[in-house]
Amino acid sequence: MLSVAVLPFGFSIKIQIVSLPALFKKPKFGMAMAITRTVIMLPLSLIFIQL
Repeated sequence: MLSVAVLPFGFSIKIQIVSLPALFKKPKFGMAMAITRTVIMLPLSLIFIQL
């Protein structure tokens, strides 16, 4: 179960790293990336609440 969650976590962390500088240069793109990360992380956090 944990190995299945590693890929989305890694992907969302990479998105967050990209979205932080993008928030200053291109605010709409950075905000879209941050929202994408939130959509990925929220269901994953619910998995760990139930464990």
